[in-house]
Amino acid sequence: MFVIGPRGRRESTFPFQIDPRDAPIFGTVGEPAARYLRSRFEKALPTKYFEFDDRDAVTDTCITISPADVGWLGGKLRFQSGAFCVVFWKGASPGSMLIGVALADGDPWMRPFARRVCRWLTEIALVRVAATDREPPPDYAACLLVDRPNRSGATETLQVHVYEVRRDATLAYVN
Repeated sequence: MFVIGPRGRRESTFPFQIDPRDAPIFGTVGEPAARYLRSRFEKALPTKYFEFDDRDAVTDTCITISPADVGWLGGKLRFQSGAFCVVFWKGASPGSMLIGVALADGDPWMRPFARRVCRWLTEIALVRVAATDREPPPDYAACLLVDRPNRSGATETLQVHVYEVRRDATLAYVN
């Protein structure tokens, strides 16, 4: 779940469930499981972040990125797969966010380049979403890059990068 907005003011909440190993069907509409997120994270996060139900957020257009889509660099990263979906928040402060999860076995050398890799994958995803005739582009975008997903307990496994999507579809780094 991503929560975006100025501190102390209304925030947009983007709950999601995206599994890049189980490719979403292009153009399908689904709902994030609010009950699952509450049960999984309510002890770790403040209660205010769970004051929504499944009608407040909708997962819409989803695209996938395969190793073939990322060419020779994908081979160097040992890129496995990626899935990006647009999530619409219909709550108090409406908005939209393109959220992606990408898997790679790039080993430790990839970590210093994670921010650039995420930006590159997010730009690919934005172009593909735009090709679905979705206007305007999402307000925000996020990339979760999972390095060597079969490892357990390593804090370096997950890299998260969040962007504001400008009206010309360029990305401004947020986090």
